[in-house]
Amino acid sequence: MGYLSVARLVVLVVALVFSVIVLGISADMVTIDKDLERWYDISSIGPELGVAISVISIVSLLPMIIVDFLRRGAFTSWVIVEVSWLSVLWILWLSTGAYSAWAYGLMFVFSDCDYIANTVSQLCQEYKALEAFSFLTWIILMAYAVVLMIFAFMGQSRGNKTWTSTVRDASFLAHSKVGYEGHQTAQVAHPVHPAHAAAPPSPAIPMQVSPSQV
Repeated sequence: MGYLSVARLVVLVVALVFSVIVLGISADMVTIDKDLERWYDISSIGPELGVAISVISIVSLLPMIIVDFLRRGAFTSWVIVEVSWLSVLWILWLSTGAYSAWAYGLMFVFSDCDYIANTVSQLCQEYKALEAFSFLTWIILMAYAVVLMIFAFMGQSRGNKTWTSTVRDASFLAHSKVGYEGHQTAQVAHPVHPAHAAAPPSPAIPMQVSPSQV
């Protein structure tokens, strides 16, 4: 499954890049919020969520990429670990995007962010960017986690230990050699019915010669 391994690398790298972007945007939004104290209770939660989830993603995704290159078969790269942790991440990204969308609709009237105050216009633009990158990261992480989980179940049904293997080493679509050969042997080595068994050879009867024939 080389294609799935490549898809894994692309998804993790893209999510890591988006996390860095969100971290920069959210940090700047936190700074702007301090100048807008009248909106602080509403607008501060979105940037703070962005900072938190981006830091968590960077700290977890970067080792997942590096460790898989340096050490083959590490437990941090197991399918069950990746599916579980990436599912937690995409839920957090979905929460960040959903709250950002709610806060944006509550605070800003004009969708083009055309305000007299530059700080308000900048905060409006950055809220739109935070919402967009949060939803994009949610989509790619969720899609990869779901696809990986489906392939893991398919490989497990074929007798492969996919859950405790890495994406690079796991066999998702191939049948397990042990299980497949055992199934073939069970089909070939079936017992022979007694009726079809070969009859034992009959004992030889000695020929008797009469005196007249001598």
